Order: sequence, then C-alpha cells, then structure tokens
Amino acid sequence: MRKLFFLLVSILVISCSNEGIPTEEITDQNQTLVSKFYFKGTFYTIEYYEDADGNLQPLSDIPDALKGLDNLPELATVINKEAVYFFENEQEKFNFYNDDYEKLLESRKNASNFDSKNPAIVGPFNTYVKFYQDSYLKGNIMTNINSVDDLKNLKSVNFNDKASSCTISSTFKYPYGTTNYNQTRRVIMYEHADFKGKSIEISNYYISPGIFGHERFKSLSSALFSNWDDKISSIDIVLNGVSEVK
Repeated sequence: MRKLFFLLVSILVISCSNEGIPTEEITDQNQTLVSKFYFKGTFYTIEYYEDADGNLQPLSDIPDALKGLDNLPELATVINKEAVYFFENEQEKFNFYNDDYEKLLESRKNASNFDSKNPAIVGPFNTYVKFYQDSYLKGNIMTNINSVDDLKNLKSVNFNDKASSCTISSTFKYPYGTTNYNQTRRVIMYEHADFKGKSIEISNYYISPGIFGHERFKSLSSALFSNWDDKISSIDIVLNGVSEVK
C-alpha cells in the first residue's frame, strides 16, 4: 500500500512539473494542407504537404501565374489567416489596400529630422516584438535595439539574416486599443537593408491569444514560392501610413 501511495505521488509530481511547458508542434508529414493565394486579381487554392526537411511540396501543378514569383526583385507578401497575398511590389500592395505609398516614402525621407533614439517606438519594440534566431520561438532573441536606425540595418545588432520566427504582441499592434486599420501598427520585414528588396508582412495571423507572428519562417505559406528563413535585413513599423522608424 505504501509503495502504491508513493507511486501515485510521483506521478502527480511529474504531471504538475510538466504543466505549462510549451511543446513543439510537429506537422504530420502525411497531412494535406490547403492555402489560398492571391495574385493579380485572382485567388488560387493549392494543396500541399510538408516534407521531413520542413519544405512545402505542392500536391498538384502550380498555376502558371504563380510560377517564378521568387524572381520578382520587389515581391511584396502579406500573410493573413484566410489567404496569402502576393504583389509585384509595395506600390501595388499599397494600392490594393487603398493606402498612400508616397506618404510612406516621404515619411522615410524626413527621418533625419527626428531623434534616432525615438524612445516612443524603441522601448515598446524591445518589449513587445521578439525575433528569434531559431524556429518555434527559440534561440537568441533580438532585444538590443538602441535606436530606430538599428531597424534599418539589422547588422548593427548582429541579427542580419538570422531571424527564423517572431511574435508581435497585440499591445504593440494596437497602440490605441482599437483594431481600426488606421490605428494599427504594421510590422513590415525586408530582404535587404533600408527597406529594399522583397518584403513580407504578417497581418492578422494569430499564433496564440493576443500574439501575432509566425513560429517558423521556413514554413510560411509563401515558402511554396519563396523562403523567408534567415533572410530579414531591415524592419519598418508603419502607423497611419507613416514610418515610425525615424
């Protein structure tokens, strides 16, 4: 009886000690995944699976319109829960969302008129936005942003081409406590320094309550056409059409 009592106690202790520890979600290699992709006014539905190396493999022919997307030097991607949106460049993306792209560009030009330390954005960014060196929110975290200039070139914080996953708190995304589009911060990631090259924006993609982001850049749905793992060199924060990286 005493042995049984100690056995039950041991099981209870082990069970409680494992509570709250996040476990890595492994995708079933045989699971068929389905995503919608938008490009040039048309939605495409594609079935695919994830192979043992974490690469996405289509189960049917890729539509001709989506072939060669990764060859577009300024391909702009927006990840939503309902679909992945592709645009030839940011101008096309901003037009699609009825945003003023020239307003954004002008705000970047005027960045030299502001204090590069900009504590109003640097502090909240370090607190509520996390980029991880490894997938599944593991490894080194980029938390040493000292000024907004660091976001223009991640080499300054030794995180160029190193990000593999990220989280964005809703506290940062909705600074005014409303989901109104014009009062929502947009975190736009770029392939090259100074907001150049391809870009990707994770919009309303939740990974847990109150947290946006993605746990594995290699398995972003757009990886069927381009892979964002270890490819981010600069990050812009846009609020009401204006860059806050200034």
